Amino acid sequence: MTLVSNLEVRVGIDISDFTRGMGEVDTKITNFGKSFGTGLIGAGSVVSELGTQVSELGTKIQTATAPLQQLVSEGLNVSASFEDAMTQMQTFGGLSGDSLDKVRNKALELGQVTVFSAGDAANAMLELVKAGYDTEQAMKAAGGALDLASVGNISLEDAAGIVSSTLAQFNLGAEDASQVVDILAQGANASRADIAGLAESLKNSGANASLTGVSLKDMVAALGVMSNAGQDGAEAGTKLNSALVSLTTNGTAKDTLDKLGVSLYDSGAKMKDLD
Repeated sequence: MTLVSNLEVRVGIDISDFTRGMGEVDTKITNFGKSFGTGLIGAGSVVSELGTQVSELGTKIQTATAPLQQLVSEGLNVSASFEDAMTQMQTFGGLSGDSLDKVRNKALELGQVTVFSAGDAANAMLELVKAGYDTEQAMKAAGGALDLASVGNISLEDAAGIVSSTLAQFNLGAEDASQVVDILAQGANASRADIAGLAESLKNSGANASLTGVSLKDMVAALGVMSNAGQDGAEAGTKLNSALVSLTTNGTAKDTLDKLGVSLYDSGAKMKDLD
């Protein structure tokens, strides 16, 4: 009985020690799990923070390089526009070799001395060639077209069209393009009219004015006065043209003026200024 009791006590002690030991192991495992989990969470936070910083760096790099990317893109577009215009100049103007190089150099020169690019200058010359100018005339008039586009806030195509048509209406040469631009700009600055409106007026009156001896300067001045009175564009041109016809055609106002002893022409048979 004593042996059995001692065995039971001994086994109980051993089991108790084992249980206690297992409890300590379990506690250590639990603590290790917590520590390991906390470590993983901490590591995850570090990785997440690192990812955020990398993302922010990428955004900053993208923001910093965006203007450069845009500049490169615009540069490529300008270059493509220039080469396309030169190709069309070669086709429409029948250019090759030295002649094509001359036009190319003129476009590059205008691109340096005006607010427009070389591609814009080439396109201005192209529009003038399409309007019937030869390449030499186009190179002379291109600077005026660029200036008109700038001061009139109009497209290069419209500016080239205005310059070419006005020169033709008043029998002026390509070398007079700058003079045309100056007169139109002065007329627009001194009245309510704008350059586009003056050009519309001249479409309906310029050719007849030239035939009757009225200068471009006088026509623009008269159109400016009409604009201030509320008559603009094509309507003003039509009315001014009718007035010119009446003043220079027999059986109309001309006869009345003749009876009054008023002559519209000087001793050289040139029409006097409208003022």
